Amino acid sequence: MAPVDSRASLALTEMLDESWPAEDFPVRFKVAWSQFIYSLTFRAPNVIARLQTTMDEQVAAGAIRRPEVPFRPAEVFPSMLASKTVMKVLLSMNWKTSRLDEAKHRLLTCDRSIIMTNGLERPDAHIVLPISPRTFFLAYRSDDVFDRIAWLSQDVLATSINDAMVRQAIDFVYAYDDSQSRFIQNRFGERLRSSPLG
Repeated sequence: MAPVDSRASLALTEMLDESWPAEDFPVRFKVAWSQFIYSLTFRAPNVIARLQTTMDEQVAAGAIRRPEVPFRPAEVFPSMLASKTVMKVLLSMNWKTSRLDEAKHRLLTCDRSIIMTNGLERPDAHIVLPISPRTFFLAYRSDDVFDRIAWLSQDVLATSINDAMVRQAIDFVYAYDDSQSRFIQNRFGERLRSSPLG
């Protein structure tokens, strides 16, 4: 995934230093960030395990050959890395980044770091991704969704994002410090989130 991550890191840098707002990204940044966002939906530990099982079954049945190690991601995930349908949907959404400098708590993230609706073409479709302890990325389809989020206080937003992160974590939650340890312990791994992969 190094090529995907390297291209996305350039977009991330622009978002974090606010020199190029996400909503004004040139096409090269939007494509790189969209591919990174999509890659995160199948890089979670449980999805990787499921893909490994599926690949092993296909190799055993003679349907595919086992790729040599090291292998390129495109050998194993070709349809995922080049899904024109998903990329088109992501590129068509509205993008924003928002800082929560006044929130009491910093943002958490986890090994399933995207909060998303079950279906990205719904009118209320949105994606939330923490990109720093104080900043999150938002992609949304309708202004109604943005307005509802914008009306929330920074404390409520941070708590809501952190709650979703911790509940959908599989193995790891990542925090700036240990000030939210009890919050994490009380919620860890309670709920699975929706995913384009089902």
